Amino acid sequence: MMFGTIIKNVKPMTVFGEGLVRNVFLAGLGVYSKGKEQSEQTQRLLATQFKGFVEKGTDVEAETLQRVETTKSVVLNKVESQVNQVIRCTSGIDRTRLLGIENSVDALATAVDKLMQKK
Repeated sequence: MMFGTIIKNVKPMTVFGEGLVRNVFLAGLGVYSKGKEQSEQTQRLLATQFKGFVEKGTDVEAETLQRVETTKSVVLNKVESQVNQVIRCTSGIDRTRLLGIENSVDALATAVDKLMQKK
């Protein structure tokens, strides 16, 4: 008789245990599914943000290149002005005038060479 009572108690416990195991298994699947959804959402969000960063970087690059060109032009003009000033102070001749003299000397040298060839 004792076995009959034990068997009567084991059957409901087995059904209860199977239900509990099934619920734990289903909860695990639910956690997996939720994690997968969140992972996909995060990937989409990151892809969108990355695309936005690339677009912003393209804009910043264009602005930066323009600033570099402007700065380069200003610096070159200032350097040229300072070089002209140094030449003017040391030689007393303006650089543009010095370039004109150089061109005249070159033309004169060419003319002398032609005259020398005629002799």
